[in-house]
Amino acid sequence: MKRSIKAVILVLAVLGILSTLGCVCYSCRARHVLEQEIESADRDRATGIIRGSEPITLPAEGRKACLLVHGWIGSRVDFNDLGATLNDRGFTVRLMLLPGHATTPRALEEVGAEEMIEAVREEYRALRSRYERVDVIGFSMGGTLATLLAAEEPVDRLVLVAPFYEVAHKWFYILTAETWNTLFSPLVPYAIKTERNKKVNRVAARPHIFSYKTFPTEAVTLLCDLGHRAADKAILSRIDCPVLLVYSPGDEAASPEAARRAWGAMGSSFKESFPCPRSNHHILWDYDGPEAIEAICAFLASDG
Repeated sequence: MKRSIKAVILVLAVLGILSTLGCVCYSCRARHVLEQEIESADRDRATGIIRGSEPITLPAEGRKACLLVHGWIGSRVDFNDLGATLNDRGFTVRLMLLPGHATTPRALEEVGAEEMIEAVREEYRALRSRYERVDVIGFSMGGTLATLLAAEEPVDRLVLVAPFYEVAHKWFYILTAETWNTLFSPLVPYAIKTERNKKVNRVAARPHIFSYKTFPTEAVTLLCDLGHRAADKAILSRIDCPVLLVYSPGDEAASPEAARRAWGAMGSSFKESFPCPRSNHHILWDYDGPEAIEAICAFLASDG
């Protein structure tokens, strides 16, 4: 019996050493990719923002506006041509840039949840001061932040596209993604995101979707913290504006089950959902993208 116990301890010790060495090697590789990413990015010298990801406003006549809030480690590119489509239909469209995004992954490491929330609040209030109607559209983590905003501000209409409340779980994860991140982030401060990691079924869309190639694992903790906050039933019950949920049952990044639970718990008396069965997480770039954009436009034009 004692020999068996010693053998188990030895195996566990060897596995622990190998795991640690693997993490160290991966971390070195990730830092190399990080340095390459920072050096090669085409950025505006004055702002430090990567070109094509700058926050922009598409003006229109009239008194209605939309605030579009992009996703985690993404940019306004997440929305494909939704902004331009809404602008063509009479909305002033503001495509904001969240703190720590589209600059360098290191900048994201310094951003906290309150800073993210405040950035969205300031963008919303700036539009509210000039327009009679302000709708908010959030993708992924942008949907998380839009949820928190709508619980405290008089948003006229809320559109959530693949909103993040928790990580989509796979059986082979064994533990939750949050738990794995907590365990390994001290050894792996940065992780690599390849083109194949972009969750979109339409492969041809991958090169068009902007994302950091590396990200601080601490930012995963930030993401999960925001998701937990937004999924709180006390928060969700305070949302009383019309809500549209655009989701994919096959979303491999943000849990579609969590999104539907959150949508169901919202206090609004007018709620619609639009499933996108052919798509993954980046719905607006995926096979259901055109139909999803039309569904969003129809929702914003409805009398609900």
